[in-house]
Amino acid sequence: MSTSSKTIGWGFLFLLVIFIVLIFISINSSKSCQEPLTYRLGKIDERFNLSREEFNTAVKMAAAMWEKPFHRDFFREDADGEIEVNIIYDYRQEATDRLKNLHYKIDRSKNSYEELKSRLESLKAEYEPKKVGLDNDINDYNTKTNALNNEIESWNRRGGAPQSTYVRLMKEKDELAALRENLKARQEEIKTLLETINSLVVVINEIAS
Repeated sequence: MSTSSKTIGWGFLFLLVIFIVLIFISINSSKSCQEPLTYRLGKIDERFNLSREEFNTAVKMAAAMWEKPFHRDFFREDADGEIEVNIIYDYRQEATDRLKNLHYKIDRSKNSYEELKSRLESLKAEYEPKKVGLDNDINDYNTKTNALNNEIESWNRRGGAPQSTYVRLMKEKDELAALRENLKARQEEIKTLLETINSLVVVINEIAS
């Protein structure tokens, strides 16, 4: 494993092992495996935050895991290798990283699966009433804003509102501005909650597959 400041995650290494096994089976089902398969390093999605050296180390480690039981080399790196190894940051990796950043424990064990399912149900139960409440409050805000704007326009057409009415209108305007900021914060909270729910669904389905 790389000894740099970052370490190569076992989840990432596991995926590489699976990838190499599938490549090995696919190619060698139709040809002799006397000669090592040659591979070359391809693209590294920058969102993995992985250097080319670490990528190369991970590929070699994955290959070694497959080769060790047979005491022979099945893979060899070559600049013109027939297999190009790329790592693409897809929605599954994004979902996994999001949950890890929230300190969720993720592995392929049954305990992890059940814990993630439990959290999913809990977050869904939290999301629904919050979303309904937010939608209702947004509708209420829009109704009050339209009413206020209409009243202000009406007074403007008549040359301006009396002082007491003007003070009331400005107070309502300030209250609606504060409410708007509150709604924006709640929208961000709901958005984050929904993204977490969607990430849980992706990871749970991946574990179950």
